[in-house]
Amino acid sequence: MVRSISAQQITLRFAAVLRARLARRFGVRHTVPVPGDPAEGSGEVWSLDAAALAGAEVAELRALQFSNAKAVAIVTLAGAVAAGRLRLDELWALPDEQVIDRLVAFPGIGRWTAEWLLARTLGRPRVVAGDLGVRKAVGAAYLDGRMPSATEVRAATAHWGAAAGVAQQLLLHSLANRQA
Repeated sequence: MVRSISAQQITLRFAAVLRARLARRFGVRHTVPVPGDPAEGSGEVWSLDAAALAGAEVAELRALQFSNAKAVAIVTLAGAVAAGRLRLDELWALPDEQVIDRLVAFPGIGRWTAEWLLARTLGRPRVVAGDLGVRKAVGAAYLDGRMPSATEVRAATAHWGAAAGVAQQLLLHSLANRQA
């Protein structure tokens, strides 16, 4: 959820910076071996602690450069997870539209964020049609570079079916390579 919220309306690079700050402040550090690289020894990964985030003040997240809306959304969702009102393991079993309905009931969570979670976290074959990058990539691939609406993206990509997640990633990669 934090990955989806942090990526709202900013670059993925800066979203990763925000998540790293959040993890170091409210997370748990884990040491892991680096496969195939004995000279390097071990690396680290972080997991977020829902209870710690639920107890955070919005101002603490603002100090890490989260917007007010993102800070409120993260603290509110963490509170729901910590209290058992939102069980992330249950989302895996729900149909896409039920996941979206459940998530958009929280402040700061819109359809884009819920679809991002479906595609990126739950691995659903889902096109995040409202995403600016996806819109640009679909426009470049299918519409002579014209910027399509979310509705046009859904129509242009409807034939992707179960390959939607992979196809979306390939188009985004292609777009990134063109811009580099």
